[in-house]
Amino acid sequence: MSARSTRLWGCALLLGACVEPEVPSVEPPVVEDSAPVEPVETDLPELPPELPPIAPEITHTLGAAVRATFTSAALVERAPLQALLDYIRTQRRTRCSELTEEADGVMVYEVECHDDDIDMAGELRWRDTAVSALDEPSAQWARAWLPQICPEVDPSLPLDPPAPALLLLGHYTEVDPDSVPVHLRGAFADVQPTWPGCHAARTAADGYADQEGASPGSWTGSELEVQRLEVGRVRAGGAALFTLEGTLGGVNGPFRTVDVTDGAWLADGVGCGLEPRGVWGLRTDDGAWYDVTFDEVCDGCGVARAPGHADTPACIDALDAAAISALVQAAVP
Repeated sequence: MSARSTRLWGCALLLGACVEPEVPSVEPPVVEDSAPVEPVETDLPELPPELPPIAPEITHTLGAAVRATFTSAALVERAPLQALLDYIRTQRRTRCSELTEEADGVMVYEVECHDDDIDMAGELRWRDTAVSALDEPSAQWARAWLPQICPEVDPSLPLDPPAPALLLLGHYTEVDPDSVPVHLRGAFADVQPTWPGCHAARTAADGYADQEGASPGSWTGSELEVQRLEVGRVRAGGAALFTLEGTLGGVNGPFRTVDVTDGAWLADGVGCGLEPRGVWGLRTDDGAWYDVTFDEVCDGCGVARAPGHADTPACIDALDAAAISALVQAAVP
């Protein structure tokens, strides 16, 4: 018997009948219209707009720019500077100039001549001799770069044989209708140490050296301006290293002004051979700067950066890389 049948039978026995209780109906609650939900303000910043990449006319000319920079930097060497100094010596006029020697072997030349359509003026100091030890700037350069190509060399040891060294600083101007105008201003130094199996040369320059009529393929005929420039050359057998630090103006390339930090190119089996080292700052004619940084990955590519632009890949193609390697080989004696 079911539970319901049992309950009804019990009711009939006791009361004679049972009536099912009524179940009261329940009205559903009335829900009033709720107030509209106000948006919740947050402090999250808006996402910045996506930055545009650097234009292809910048990144696609990187190979030509690096090649032109090394070409210009290769002009900064001792030979044209030595020739210019020798020329100034031959033009010396005793009646309006004075040449003295200081205790440390530095020659001091002072001249002031303004007659017969000739203007010569300036004050120069130079020392042209051989040194038995590197000066501190040259030693720092040697410690940083020689291990790349001459790991057995200790640049802190005395030089044997002594290294040819030239120091020249000051200013000199000569305007002579019967000769070529000369303009020299700044500080210049060159030292060329030699160790067994390794020859190096470091040239530091800050200023300009110009001799009208000189070959455009020489430093004094290129109208190249340098700012705190350091050019290094190292030869070890068939391998060549060319280092570069500082700013060059008057570069004959896509960018007239280039600023390089820790720049170098290693040719013929030493290093990468597909890209330079360092950070290369490229200045456009309208004054904008683009920095290209090369990493340790030997893929010929760096990353170009500029304010207002996204980081953009910039690469040197294989033809430019081969041309730069050949240029370095020719520039390192």
